[in-house]
Amino acid sequence: MSRFLLAIDQGTSSSRAVIYDHSMKVIASAQQEFPQIYPQPGWVEHGPEAIWNSVCAVMAAAMHDAGATDITAIGITNQRETTLVWERKSGTCVYNAIVWQDRRTADACQALRREDLETQVTAKTGLRLDPYFSATKIAWILDDVDGIREKAQAGLLAFGTIDSFLLWRLTGGKEHATDATNASRTLLFNIHDQQWDEELLEMFNIPRQLLPDVRDCAANYGLTAVDSIVGGVPPDVIFQDRFSEEELRLLLGDRPPSDFFSWKSPAFRALGQPPESFSEEELLRLMLQEPRLIRRPLVQVGDRVIVGVDKKALEELSA
Repeated sequence: MSRFLLAIDQGTSSSRAVIYDHSMKVIASAQQEFPQIYPQPGWVEHGPEAIWNSVCAVMAAAMHDAGATDITAIGITNQRETTLVWERKSGTCVYNAIVWQDRRTADACQALRREDLETQVTAKTGLRLDPYFSATKIAWILDDVDGIREKAQAGLLAFGTIDSFLLWRLTGGKEHATDATNASRTLLFNIHDQQWDEELLEMFNIPRQLLPDVRDCAANYGLTAVDSIVGGVPPDVIFQDRFSEEELRLLLGDRPPSDFFSWKSPAFRALGQPPESFSEEELLRLMLQEPRLIRRPLVQVGDRVIVGVDKKALEELSA
């Protein structure tokens, strides 16, 4: 029987993953910050790949520390209103994530207020016209990034808040969906009809085909992709203790083996030689022969290697 539940908390300044057992006891957690981008006053952005990489890293670290060999289900909680648009074919975002704090569309909201449209918006959504919400952020990307509106109208692009973006990536592009609570923070969702509102879409000039399906919070959101970190490849393959030489060289890439050793560990001191006496080639051989000398687990995520968070770091993060 599966034993573990994985919660992803993708926040404004960091990502966290928590592993629970079936009694809802916390088994392990990991957290990682990512950069904030301020292109000009009032603008706040996040790099989509920085978000995704941080989520992958904390999932990997928490699963490794918990010894989680099977995940029953994944839950996502996220910073809301933050807006991304990506290509359906490649999954690559066409622009940085525009963060909920961003104020670049204040003038667009004011223009709609001057047309006396705020009462209509509030009646349908329960929200005021404000750059805080997603609609004007989507419109800005469609209009201010070259060629994007045409692609959106052709059905080549997808919009999502962070939950949708993570779901798309985790399922290998098979699921483009959100829940009603995230949808309700976009200025496009009619909270009475519980669906995207055609009048609001026309008001903000946003193509319907850009938007995700809306589901209940506890609905089935699909299965993770086989090649995702929590997909069909079991954790004991992802978190290998031993690699062939060819695999190890591919995983290390340009990083020297010395980056992965704990020079002060008793196991290394027992070798009787100072670290500087080993060549990089000799360290590679040690990694193949004595994986216990490696400071942190080598975690394979697609074509990248992430150095997992060690137990002490996790304890500090959880304190």
